[in-house]
Amino acid sequence: MGIKGLGKFIRDNTTMGPAKDLKDYRGATFYIDTSLILYEFVLAMQLAGNPDPDQLLQQYGILQKTFQFLEAGIRPVYVFDGPASHMKAAVIATRKEAEEKRKAKGEAEHLFKPTHDLIDRIKFVLTELGVDWIQAPDEADITIAAATIRGGPSSYAYSRDLDMLTFGAPRVVVRDGKKYNTYTLNDSGGISINKFEDGEIIEKIITRPEFITLCILFGCDYMSGIRGIGPKTAEKLILNAPPGTSPAAIIAGQKNATHDVISLFTRVHEYFTTAAARVPPAVIHIKDEPAYHITHSLNEFLVSARVRANTIAKWQKTVESFNRV
Repeated sequence: MGIKGLGKFIRDNTTMGPAKDLKDYRGATFYIDTSLILYEFVLAMQLAGNPDPDQLLQQYGILQKTFQFLEAGIRPVYVFDGPASHMKAAVIATRKEAEEKRKAKGEAEHLFKPTHDLIDRIKFVLTELGVDWIQAPDEADITIAAATIRGGPSSYAYSRDLDMLTFGAPRVVVRDGKKYNTYTLNDSGGISINKFEDGEIIEKIITRPEFITLCILFGCDYMSGIRGIGPKTAEKLILNAPPGTSPAAIIAGQKNATHDVISLFTRVHEYFTTAAARVPPAVIHIKDEPAYHITHSLNEFLVSARVRANTIAKWQKTVESFNRV
């Protein structure tokens, strides 16, 4: 789901660089939300008149996306979701209820959830190509944020929403049509926004704790916000709070900020604050340098799966291009 309205808030209130072409990220490492790639591919297939693309086509979609990254000089690292956090129990229940309603209306063919078999096959293909992948111990967003934080300035999260910013990822790339936007945090893990006051533009710093508070109040996967506090009110609460005000104190006194609401808010805030730091280093370890190749077993798989013969030739050409970066 992402953080409701966060992208618009950042675009409207911060100084973002221009949208880029994929090749402008040459030399970068992208930690990729694998479910995003699958979702984008399945959606494209559905729009093209194929409501239920088979697993082979979905694997081929991952392969084609990998070509695009390598041809642009980008090292892709695919990250797979683990079990959902207990913090997400409420939203999972809500989504399941909505799914049942869609099924009842005959819309089940539009639902997409990758099977364990599909994930295993994709991991096999990536391994046989020498492409890095990581199995997250829980949500991929958290592991991607941790990898991006620890990977240095050439590391980016690649996703379709901005949850990873809330988990502390300093750079998140989001595709917008044929272009790509980069959303960034400042050095302290917050954001700098521009406000028009007294006839001039004033830069105001939203600290990391304040940024997390803002995201929760916008509404996220762990808490739908607080009734009566919309984006404008949330922004005012943050900007008007004295420096150093605790997150709970910022919302205390609001009409619907009951004891239970503040308790949940505090738990969610702590989760966003600490989750990425708890990811073990071994989980996000990848080789210093990639070693792309194509194995005999994958060659046989591609042939038996009736993938076009030029796929192998294209892969070899793509790897040669990447190695020249």
